[in-house]
Amino acid sequence: MQTTHMIKSLVVFALALVFSSQDAVACTPLPGDRYAMTEKRVKERFASVDSVELVTLQRVDIVKVKSGGIDFEMDAERAVFRVDRVYKGKSKPGDILVFTSYSSCAFSVVGNPRFETIFDPSTNKPFVPSKQWLIYRDAARKTEITGSDLTRPVNLAWFDVEVLDRIARRPR
Repeated sequence: MQTTHMIKSLVVFALALVFSSQDAVACTPLPGDRYAMTEKRVKERFASVDSVELVTLQRVDIVKVKSGGIDFEMDAERAVFRVDRVYKGKSKPGDILVFTSYSSCAFSVVGNPRFETIFDPSTNKPFVPSKQWLIYRDAARKTEITGSDLTRPVNLAWFDVEVLDRIARRPR
């Protein structure tokens, strides 16, 4: 009887490790070529979504959310942005976009340590994102601020903005 209980406990522990490691793998940094400073990468990213906006952070609130059938609330960061420039999509300058981020890969728009953060290698302190962000998204789908190449502060996405400015000036 005790052996059966011990085996069940080990199986539960092993499953917990497997599922927790899958979350960790999902949030590992993307390969460097996903952030490569090439016009080809920016054009591919631009073509892969239906909206590309340059936005400015207006406000951040910590809220409680329930998601995916869980029976408890968890902290989420609700970021309110004002659209400054539209490179692609139906948004207009001045529109307000609200993104609520709570997944295991959620990235804080203000460097809140409750969420995933990047450390600045020169100071070994948490990276402080700029208030202006570049957002690539499909407007009909939920957008979360994560450590991906789809949602980045301009102080990390400056190259994309330069290329997008050139693309936007070209006649279509």
